[in-house]
Amino acid sequence: MSFKILYYFTLACPTVEKTKEMVDRYAEHGVNGIQLDMPSSDPFGETDFVKQMMRDALEKNSDYNYYMDVVRDIRRAHPDMLISMVVYTDVIDAIGVEKYVDFLKEIKAEYNMIAGEHEECKKLMEENGISFVKGNIGYHQAEYDIEDAKNYGADDVVLMRTKRVTEPLNRKCHAWADRVKLARDGGVKCQIWAVAEIATGADMAERKNAGMQGAIVGNVLMRLWDDEDKLWKLLDEFQSYAE
Repeated sequence: MSFKILYYFTLACPTVEKTKEMVDRYAEHGVNGIQLDMPSSDPFGETDFVKQMMRDALEKNSDYNYYMDVVRDIRRAHPDMLISMVVYTDVIDAIGVEKYVDFLKEIKAEYNMIAGEHEECKKLMEENGISFVKGNIGYHQAEYDIEDAKNYGADDVVLMRTKRVTEPLNRKCHAWADRVKLARDGGVKCQIWAVAEIATGADMAERKNAGMQGAIVGNVLMRLWDDEDKLWKLLDEFQSYAE
């Protein structure tokens, strides 16, 4: 099975023009999978870096029709790229659930994510055959998450998270390979992708060698857009593990 890598972009980092330029340049380095995020008024799960970008973006333009058009431009420029949308629930509600799902279908988005709970949107995506990440396998209570994940099909995706600072040690899940084995031994047949705290090539290698099928790289690369020597070196390291 191939190992997919998605690279996260918030659409205005620091402007949509810059983001579109950088998507083009990532593609020149062999990237064929990206995750796009429209600015949210309540990005509770983001780093301060991304929160500030989103605040700045909404101050300049709060029209989500505009941001959807930006994504359409990216799709036209890269018709064969895997595009995953990740948005907060306030963004879906501002656009409208049916309109947002129609948009996902139009741009042929895959492995989509919702930050927060929005069962109506998930139901409509399911009905329209639009793929989305089914859930998470956490660190401390992985066994409970595995019970849900084992019900998903082979083409579905769940995310496996790193240990949070506030979580106690779970020795069954201490190493990535142990965590993947725990899930497989527990009956999980779906794809398992890594998310969070992938900052080096060694981090990516560890996830891949553990038997995972994909990874999502967060804002570590966006932070290097002003230091291109480091940016392209790190991106090329990541890309050496993509299949």
